[in-house]
Amino acid sequence: MACVLIVGAMLVTVLLQVVFRYALRAPLPWTDELARYSLIWLTFIAAALVMGRRRHIAVHITVRLGPRPSRIVLIAVGAVVAATCALMAVLSISMMERWSKRISTVLELPMAAVVAALGVGFALMTVHAIAGMIADARLSDADVLAQFGDSTDEVLL
Repeated sequence: MACVLIVGAMLVTVLLQVVFRYALRAPLPWTDELARYSLIWLTFIAAALVMGRRRHIAVHITVRLGPRPSRIVLIAVGAVVAATCALMAVLSISMMERWSKRISTVLELPMAAVVAALGVGFALMTVHAIAGMIADARLSDADVLAQFGDSTDEVLL
């Protein structure tokens, strides 16, 4: 729902910019900045949403190893993803601190609010990666084979 609202806000903002700039010849100064910051938030919220649905692009080459090694690789990859996302979430906090005194040019928003998108997105991705690892650990051998089988067109990570 958040992604739909952000896309809707971006659509309205860009349409306003086009109408005011080209039809009325009086461009609105804030629309570009709002659309840009909305896109940043959309990127990280959507990335977390996609991770939660396990729809990120991945390459799965462990099917031929059998279900148990495949499960182990899935869990290991999930651990690397979770650790990376957690690290990025922590680093985004220091980035927010560094940007806390900066204000956006037109909207006069604190830039920490914009940079917070990284922390929120990576924190959500960390939670989803951990949930995915738990789900992978609970898979039976039959579930691994059924989930991945011989299919090469859809891959879950």
